[in-house]
Amino acid sequence: MLHTSTAFPSHLVLLLEAGGLCLLLLIAAALPARGRDAGLCTLRLIRRLAPRGMSGPRLALLAATVGLLAAAATTALLGGFPIAGCPDEHAYLLAAETFAEGRLTNPPVEHPGLVGQHCLARPVHQSKYFPGQSLSLLPGVVLGQPGLSLWLHTALLVGAAALCFRSWMPTSWAVVGVLLVLLRLGVGSYWNHTYWGGSVAAAGGFLAWAGGARLLRRPESSSGALMLSIGAMTLAGTRPFEGMLSLLPLGVALALELRRLPLRRLVGSAAILALVGGSGLAALAGYNQAITGSPLRTPHELYADTTSLPGEFVWQRWGADGRLHWYEDDLVPTDDLGWIGAAAQLLLQRAAKAPYFLVGPALCVALLMAAASLVRTIHEPATTRRLPLWPAAVAVATVLLGHASIEAYFPHYSAPIAAPLWLLALAALRRLVWRPPAVARWSPALLPIALVLQIPATALQQPAFRHDPDDIASIRVAVTRRLEQVGGRHLVLVAAGHGMAVANPPLPLQADVIWAIDAGDDATRRLLAAVQDRRLWLWRGELGGEVVPLDPEHYLLRREAPVASSADAPPAAERPAKSTADLDRR
Repeated sequence: MLHTSTAFPSHLVLLLEAGGLCLLLLIAAALPARGRDAGLCTLRLIRRLAPRGMSGPRLALLAATVGLLAAAATTALLGGFPIAGCPDEHAYLLAAETFAEGRLTNPPVEHPGLVGQHCLARPVHQSKYFPGQSLSLLPGVVLGQPGLSLWLHTALLVGAAALCFRSWMPTSWAVVGVLLVLLRLGVGSYWNHTYWGGSVAAAGGFLAWAGGARLLRRPESSSGALMLSIGAMTLAGTRPFEGMLSLLPLGVALALELRRLPLRRLVGSAAILALVGGSGLAALAGYNQAITGSPLRTPHELYADTTSLPGEFVWQRWGADGRLHWYEDDLVPTDDLGWIGAAAQLLLQRAAKAPYFLVGPALCVALLMAAASLVRTIHEPATTRRLPLWPAAVAVATVLLGHASIEAYFPHYSAPIAAPLWLLALAALRRLVWRPPAVARWSPALLPIALVLQIPATALQQPAFRHDPDDIASIRVAVTRRLEQVGGRHLVLVAAGHGMAVANPPLPLQADVIWAIDAGDDATRRLLAAVQDRRLWLWRGELGGEVVPLDPEHYLLRREAPVASSADAPPAAERPAKSTADLDRR
């Protein structure tokens, strides 16, 4: 079964969005008057949902409440909270559990088999990632269910989006944006159905752009400075590379618009930006110091050094055979500039994938149709009623160029440009509704088309977010619960070559049930010798949801052999049960 993050979009969603969009566009083009009427009628209906002139905070509170209820309803329909399945999720949860226990780090782990991927074993045991995502999971971890934090992620995402949209456009169009963000990203994507989604980073971006709009209108706005600084620090703690690229154009726009103002009007805003930004950077530096011993060295850098992984950028992963490489042992250093072609190919792929994922196909069409008219507004000066769109356009382009420089990619890497891309898409849709091109009088129909397509697409996507009982993550959780019910202390060893993401508590040896991977003969022998007080179990892929008793010497001698036959099995005195199924029956 595909992990939730790679199961979006499902084949049914692709078929619906591609086929449905073409069909609805053909109908609208054939009946342009009806298409225009449908768009205007939809807008009038949306205006009734929120009174004209509703303030940004009120709209944000309303949107966050709806988002929270929608997330809770989705969880109920899916039959429960998501189960962490990939190593990245386990790394984020490890840090969240560490914070919940009142620590920044954990003592080093001597046995590498107990430490999952993307986690440091030494000099301390901790996740390699920046702490923002883990801090956002902290409320749920403290309450005993990390999935509760995903409800808060949904509320935070749509609430911040409402605040941003209302800062840049009228209430009715802000409501349009909130509805689409909730359906597409809030409950319709993997972002809030996994523990490594992009909702927190996207919310930080929305807050930053909301604050930027307020400062462009009124430079002394303390609320604008607070929003901008909090949003920027959220991006710094979640996706710092893309976040920095996305906010640079906004910073330039603010500098250009405010440069002629007297300093006395800017002192208050500047003080808030310096205080919040300085505090956030100091906290990140302290976190780095606690893990790596240096305030300027991130855990991510330390992890890359200790695991001998090549650099993150494509020119650091380029081999003489003309291919990009992920692992150090495949990498052949070269001065060849062929990586430029590979980066161009990555740019084309991600320039198509990121907008489709973030705003959907209907708004992508609106962006393409209104691109020329939006470009004409780039050089228009900011006023109290109109804000410049060029920072949003440059931010999207800059981050997409940044994506092209990195080989690995998931859609949540694009979370920092959710705000500028949605602002551009809604501005394009608004222009098409009120000023349709002469050759496309039907273009206002894109508004109802976007809503009509997104509702069934969100519904069709939901089955992909339900964990399969035969999924490895579900098996690991089920076996762990079964052994906890048996009582005592246990270790489950994942046999060599049988992939399962290991997830242990922050202090592994203090837990009743721990999992380990076979890290090689010597490492595994030392581990098994150190846990003689535990009952030992072995898991292989063909066992499914069962584990079998493990005899250490027998396993180390026969690592490559199939599961031991009855003739090779350890004596009955050393085998209290044939499997966990026998324990259940007893």
